Amino acid sequence: MRSTLVLFALAGVLAAPSARAAGFSAARFGGDHGHPALGNPFAVYFNPGALGGTEGTQVVLDGTFAARSLTYSRPASALTPSDEAQRANTVYRNSNTGDATALDAAIVPYFGLITDLGTKSLRIGLATYVPFGGSVKWNQVEAGSLGAQTPGSIDGPQRWHVISGRQQSLYNSLAFAYRIAPIGLSIGASASLVLDNARTLRAQNSDGSDDVFTSNGGLQEGRALLDVSGASVAAGVGLYWEATRFLRFGVSYQSQPGFGTERLKGTFVQQFGTQAAVAQPKDVDFLQALPDIVRAGVAWRLAPNAELRGDFLWERWSRMKNQCVVLPGAPCSVASDGSDATGTGAVIANFPRNWRDAYRFRVGFGYWVQDETELFGGASFGTPAIPKKTADPLLFDSYTIGGSLGVRHQLTRGLYMAASYNYVYYLPFTIGAGVSQESYYAQPSKSPSADGSYGEQVYFFNVNATYVF
Repeated sequence: MRSTLVLFALAGVLAAPSARAAGFSAARFGGDHGHPALGNPFAVYFNPGALGGTEGTQVVLDGTFAARSLTYSRPASALTPSDEAQRANTVYRNSNTGDATALDAAIVPYFGLITDLGTKSLRIGLATYVPFGGSVKWNQVEAGSLGAQTPGSIDGPQRWHVISGRQQSLYNSLAFAYRIAPIGLSIGASASLVLDNARTLRAQNSDGSDDVFTSNGGLQEGRALLDVSGASVAAGVGLYWEATRFLRFGVSYQSQPGFGTERLKGTFVQQFGTQAAVAQPKDVDFLQALPDIVRAGVAWRLAPNAELRGDFLWERWSRMKNQCVVLPGAPCSVASDGSDATGTGAVIANFPRNWRDAYRFRVGFGYWVQDETELFGGASFGTPAIPKKTADPLLFDSYTIGGSLGVRHQLTRGLYMAASYNYVYYLPFTIGAGVSQESYYAQPSKSPSADGSYGEQVYFFNVNATYVF
């Protein structure tokens, strides 16, 4: 019991700098100008071919200031006791059900440099940015008298999936484009060094239940802390075509980081409530597969001062089958029921995902009230990558509706500033009784049920400055 109380105290310190590993897609930099058919410094990521639509040397510094509101309500149907008789225990039930909330803020930067080197055909670009990432720290709840009996309940009913977490992929990219002027076609490619890190803290029991007591009345609930990092490479290719003076098309492909499954290295600490000694960090590998991405877009100049824009995004999240914690060098080999197929205990913990491909459609406009000032905006619709059966408070998703409105203005010769407000609404959804599959798996893939009601909203401001010379 003493070791568990010590871990509860340490968890608050260890998790303080943590954030959330949800909402992997974070490529909002550039606002509406992050588009596969627009030639600007953001093309290093969105479409290296569109670098062919730029001239001179351009430097951009961009910041996305985001806030996200999350809600989760855990019902009695989500209770996952090791003994069904525990359902009648009021303390157990109250400590594992109820409402959870989170409100997080983050700053996502983008720095880019592109140049034509004084040539008519060659373009080169460099950029640093974070296209995948997210963070969360769920609010603690008012435990009252319940807290004296179950210290872990202060971390909220969602704690069996996440107390706090962070995941980030930092890209450092070099891009090239070659412009074939007679036909208005540009061909581009990019290569990126990707630096990944992930850190999550959650409640965990050795049997995958959400028990808070042992059969003799002692504390059962434990904690698990994962802290990993690694490096991989990625590549992209793209085409940009100026069909006429008024019509431009762009299409691009971005590979998966690591061209498949990534292997991050770090430590994993599991402190179960039944352990007398304080657990020590164990060296582990963390395996996961992020998506490859296809983008396509069009920009049509309807009039000298008005442009219509549209783009399409296909993120192949179906690559994400599992997130797996294994012994160093071991594979993520699990049977269909979630059990360790290695037979050696090499799979320490597994989180079945079985995600699906996601799509986003966006339409927008640019309107120049004068040569120096552009008003722009748009609307978007997206489909979820995460199915209800494997969604949980760490990683959940739904259909989205978004909108944006902004202005870009030339302040002085060569200096441009842009600012926009963006809002994304996630349609609320409920995972009904028995739909969540996490409690039906065998160990080491079993987790308490994630049944319940979910909601999310994201608000973000994008601000950037571009200097052209």
